[in-house]
Amino acid sequence: MSALYNLLDDCQAIIGNQSYVLFMLDKLIYKLVKQLQTVANDETDNKLIQLYECVMDPIPTLLRILWDMWNVRVLVLLSLAFQIILCLFSNRRKYMSSL
Repeated sequence: MSALYNLLDDCQAIIGNQSYVLFMLDKLIYKLVKQLQTVANDETDNKLIQLYECVMDPIPTLLRILWDMWNVRVLVLLSLAFQIILCLFSNRRKYMSSL
């Protein structure tokens, strides 16, 4: 602990009164890194991260790749197919009394 005070005294002599802010920032960064290491090594946190990725990304990778390649063209083809189906079955609607 005396080495820390010696370092603090030396920095205060070099930097001045701003050395206190520097040391507080150093302590903050040290504690933050320690917390991040704890989170990274904890099995429960890893499972929660995997669950979050599954929930937030429900679209399978293959569908995403296909969407990126075909994007609007797929919608145009689906719209055309739907219109063809509606045209083919429109005559049947005339003869159905329940509709």
